[in-house]
Amino acid sequence: MKHYPEEHKKAVVRKLIESGLSLRQFAKLEGMNLSTLYSWRDKYLKVGPSLKDSINADSWSPEQNSQLC
Repeated sequence: MKHYPEEHKKAVVRKLIESGLSLRQFAKLEGMNLSTLYSWRDKYLKVGPSLKDSINADSWSPEQNSQLC
């Protein structure tokens, strides 16, 4: 099992929110496990609306984007 830093998980959730895609569509597009994405979304959306302001997924490096699986 891979372990990702908390900031990476938050950035993935922010990217999901900004994408406007369903969880299933986003997981497929990014090559992620759907249950992992559900878990991260549920965890970080409970943090509150500050999540949207705290992470800028657009500034991800190509390496960070490729690590979404």
